[in-house]
Amino acid sequence: MRRSWNILFQRYPLVLMPTSCRPPLPWGADQGSVDEMRRLLEIQSPLMAVAVCGLPGLHVPTGLSQGLPVGVQLVAPAFREMRLLHAGAMIEAAHGILTRQLWARH
Repeated sequence: MRRSWNILFQRYPLVLMPTSCRPPLPWGADQGSVDEMRRLLEIQSPLMAVAVCGLPGLHVPTGLSQGLPVGVQLVAPAFREMRLLHAGAMIEAAHGILTRQLWARH
């Protein structure tokens, strides 16, 4: 899997992808049964795949969906964390900084 990522990074400096396979889950969704937790891990597979491959990833909040935070995930080649931080700053500048105070308003 890591080799496939490395081939992709020969063509693209960063990958922009979802953080989850579903819209945001309600608060406390991670406190259910073992089967519910397995399902949650499957839903979060985009985050898990990046971590398992040992690649640097960054989640950037972009707004709210039904009162819950949503965002995107950026992935870079190994040792290219600064690319993530620069791209994340650009996304944040376009969408604003999502804070708890903003969540409380929705």
